Order: sequence, then C-alpha cells, then structure tokens
Amino acid sequence: MKNPAHPQTRPHSQPVHDHIIWSLFNAFYLNACCLGFLALIFSIKARDFKGGNNTRRARKFASTARGLNIAATLFSVILLAAGVAYYLYVTVAHFTP
Repeated sequence: MKNPAHPQTRPHSQPVHDHIIWSLFNAFYLNACCLGFLALIFSIKARDFKGGNNTRRARKFASTARGLNIAATLFSVILLAAGVAYYLYVTVAHFTP
C-alpha cells in the first residue's frame, strides 16, 4: 500500500539534453548574427539547472538553446550557400564573353 507520509516521486522519463556540443560548434563555426553564442549561453544555463535538479527550468533553457541552434545552423548554411552561388555567378559572368 502507499504510505501517505512519503509521497512518491515520479521518475523522469527522459533526461534533459542541453545541446552543449551543438552550441559550441555553432558558436565557433556558424555564428551568424550571434545566434550560436546565444545558443551556447542557453545551453550552459540548461546544464547549470540540470545539475541543480531543477529539470523544469533546464528543459525550458534546453528547448530555447535547441531552437537557437536550429536557427543558427539554417541561417549560416543559407548565407554560405548564397555566398558560394554569388561567387560562382560573378566568376562565371566575368569569364564569359
């Protein structure tokens, strides 16, 4: 039977992912509009709250870090592709008679 003096704690179904590696990669290599740096800050905050056993806030910061990482990756890849396309357009247009 359940003991009302000792409430049962519900085990967490999934661990909190702080996305720190992805944030470091975005901060150092794909830091378009400082989104990678912001993602790194939120990842570090998520890791701090995860260590302090505050999983609700850790999940909130991890979710924000994930969104910023997605935005930083997509924005940087689009800028890189546009830059390469522009470079190829200029070099091909320059060498054609």
